[in-house]
Amino acid sequence: MDLGLKVFSFLSGAAKSNLYGLACPFYCTQPSVSLVLLSFLVGAILGACLTALAFWNLTFAPPSSSPRVSTRHSALAGYLHARISSEQRR
Repeated sequence: MDLGLKVFSFLSGAAKSNLYGLACPFYCTQPSVSLVLLSFLVGAILGACLTALAFWNLTFAPPSSSPRVSTRHSALAGYLHARISSEQRR
């Protein structure tokens, strides 16, 4: 079987069986205290990881090299210099 056909048959089977019975607890019942606490805990852990990563990037990451002046600027400066020089000769 083709991979796309396998994925399609899996998704269509999931849709026909209400996500293989996994969707019912979230839509049919009230969320339990343990589910709310688990969601809070996962969010707190992800937030702590993101904060630690940002702190590490701002503190310990090597500094990036200074940006170079673009060649577009130097080309424009050369053009203007040549233009002014030619007008002064007239």
